Amino acid sequence: MKSLILIAAAFGAAQAAAAPKAPVKPSCAPAPALDAGALGSHRQAADLVRRNFATAYRQACSTGILRGRRLIRPGSVPPGKLFLLNAPDSNIASIYNEGEERPGRMVLEYHFVTADRRVHVPGADELEEAIFCAVVGATSEEDEGRCLPD
Repeated sequence: MKSLILIAAAFGAAQAAAAPKAPVKPSCAPAPALDAGALGSHRQAADLVRRNFATAYRQACSTGILRGRRLIRPGSVPPGKLFLLNAPDSNIASIYNEGEERPGRMVLEYHFVTADRRVHVPGADELEEAIFCAVVGATSEEDEGRCLPD
């Protein structure tokens, strides 16, 4: 009986060693909570921004953009929160620390509501690009380009 158990154990170990290993997913900090106050009463747009951001954050994590990096800087106030900031004349989504205006506050700037009162929602690809630029940044050779818009 002992030999049967040993054979079964050895067979199981051999199968486990031969089985393909699942790829290791990069671990990322939890996605920040979005404060959609900049969208005011536009609840559907706010919900869509949250969904698109969640998709973008998952994509940035799975592709390794966030590996070893945090989108929300340590010491941000409040921690783990990203505020939507309406910039009616902006042409891209940007994520940054507000600095002097509100030290420590991280914002996602976008033309959510333009002067003509039209509501705009960035897509997941645009938000993933904003995440990339916030955590990786522009290369030293760029004057304009991926993370240095005109």
